[in-house]
Amino acid sequence: MIHLNIGLTTNTGKPVNPLTVLARFVPGLDALTDLRIVDTGDERALVLAFAALDSIRPHDLAVEFAQDCVAVFDDETGDGSLQGPRAEKWGPFDAQLFYMPDGRTLAAHQFAHQLVQGYLTFERVDVEKADIWGLGY
Repeated sequence: MIHLNIGLTTNTGKPVNPLTVLARFVPGLDALTDLRIVDTGDERALVLAFAALDSIRPHDLAVEFAQDCVAVFDDETGDGSLQGPRAEKWGPFDAQLFYMPDGRTLAAHQFAHQLVQGYLTFERVDVEKADIWGLGY
């Protein structure tokens, strides 16, 4: 599954219509599996999930919709990237800033997956020191 985060405000401050973005995917829209608009705190973003992304390059979307970059995450490979003309301005891909279609960040998904898989253990944590911030924070 390929996930995209596309900002809904241009670099000039004008809004981007989510339907205009979706229209750009019409040739491959059948591969769209999920979408959501998320408030990231800085702006609203269109969060998309595709089974495959054959006909569209994220870099081209960034240029077309006046974005510095589009954030991309491939959950098959685990690779995340920022693609666009000014991607370097934002530094490396950050799972804490990337949103999934359910509205949670990728980092939250990864943390939950590690808990379920048993990768995180609390054996060395003094449970008596647990508080509202977590175990032994």
